Amino acid sequence: MTLVIALVWGQGVLVSADSRASSGLVFHEERKIKPIYFVSSGSEFDLGIAGGAGDAALVKQGFKIIESEFRSWFESIGSREGRNPLVSELEDIVSGIESKLMIRYRELKGLGIEPDVRLLLASVSQDAKPLLYVFDDRGIAEPVHENPGYALLGKGVITG
Repeated sequence: MTLVIALVWGQGVLVSADSRASSGLVFHEERKIKPIYFVSSGSEFDLGIAGGAGDAALVKQGFKIIESEFRSWFESIGSREGRNPLVSELEDIVSGIESKLMIRYRELKGLGIEPDVRLLLASVSQDAKPLLYVFDDRGIAEPVHENPGYALLGKGVITG
């Protein structure tokens, strides 16, 4: 059972997840959240947190896509200016993530595989705005930072 919880808290976003995954009678530790950060000139830039529930392989692929979009932004602007993305830049990053996820999920559906995954992205913009997005199994992002201000992913949502 997986449960990932994220909520806007003041000027930040809190993300938490269980680390236990099960398959029948087998239990193991599984990474369900991933910090997105880069180090440049000895400084660490904490840009966001990705979270995911569902098919573990698709969650890991989603983490790579999210990290890749942040890396592209960071290499083009962030490392030079030493800052987090502005709200408009984060919206562009989210659009890039959406595009890549939709392409990947469309490919899988073409092979007869239904993606069973939900991802989230939490970040705080350079202008101190907490942002929280949930990506559904089509790759489409829904901003949830203002309404409802939280996100719950995984089967733990159903079972309590």
